[in-house]
Amino acid sequence: MCSASLGFFCWMIDTPMKPAVIYHVFWRDNGRDAYNDMQVPVVLAISTLRAVNPTIPIYVLECGQVRREWSHFPEKLHFSVVYADFELEKKHHAALHSASKSSVVCSRLSDVNEFAKQIPEDLIIYSDADVFWLRDPLPLDCAGEKRFCLNNNTGFFYYDKNSSEANWFLDVFQSYLITSLYNDDFCRRAHKINRWDTGGMERQRMWLEPCLQMVYKDIPDCCCSISKKEHGFWGCEDPKMFHPAGLNVEWDGCYHLRGFIPFLMLEFYHLVESVLSESDFKLIYRGYLRFLRSVKKVSFHDKLFNIALSKSKSGGKPEFMSAVIKHGGFLPRITFL
Repeated sequence: MCSASLGFFCWMIDTPMKPAVIYHVFWRDNGRDAYNDMQVPVVLAISTLRAVNPTIPIYVLECGQVRREWSHFPEKLHFSVVYADFELEKKHHAALHSASKSSVVCSRLSDVNEFAKQIPEDLIIYSDADVFWLRDPLPLDCAGEKRFCLNNNTGFFYYDKNSSEANWFLDVFQSYLITSLYNDDFCRRAHKINRWDTGGMERQRMWLEPCLQMVYKDIPDCCCSISKKEHGFWGCEDPKMFHPAGLNVEWDGCYHLRGFIPFLMLEFYHLVESVLSESDFKLIYRGYLRFLRSVKKVSFHDKLFNIALSKSKSGGKPEFMSAVIKHGGFLPRITFL
């Protein structure tokens, strides 16, 4: 090999990968704006990421036909909103929308992977719209890994888009998912492996996680398992982020109000407060702000709050708002007028 070729080869090896974070959202209706949907709190999630990493490129895939208003937040928080179609919907529309089979959320990995081909970054990091960051995600724990990196929940994963191993996993996962849309026995097997109580075949819907667990079972070495510290759920010690997938957040008859979490938890509130203004809070928490300001904030590391949360149940899951109010209570009225 000539010296010029050798120099180019060494440059290719030493060149660091360029990361990007991708979010994937879709809306059932246009009744709210994108920035004040407490069930899909993507702007708040991005705010926590921007507080810990001001420069990483961020893209939000807004999939489907319903579009919402983003106001000034893409410019303020430096992220791009990209309109996209559901990739699975193009060829499997009927099966994907069958009430007994699936949901457009199953198109997530396909949509992210298809969009990743269009951007210059090669280290693709997916983060759910309700993942709130406590520390910079970089460096990633499995940096340099050529396999697809995730755990048993698809709310956070990352991969080298140029890796043959990662793309092989995506192909296998896609084939399992598509098979499950059309084959009832395959769908039943996925739910049996995951021990999901579906209440009968008429309610068995194929989600990403049951399909993922079936791939894990059949091909254990197909991907790299990331730690709970990197993809943190409640109870993890010193996590990089918190993904409240196992929590209920209910208030006034509304469910999954996970946008309340970064306002009521001290660690997250300090982060979002560093990148958002008072007027931003008024836009985002419109209709809820007065109430939220009346509630005492709690700490992620407060042992007594964690005990209260473990004892507060709704639908078999810990109920966040009940635990917050039981543990912290309300502020004196004069403090939030």
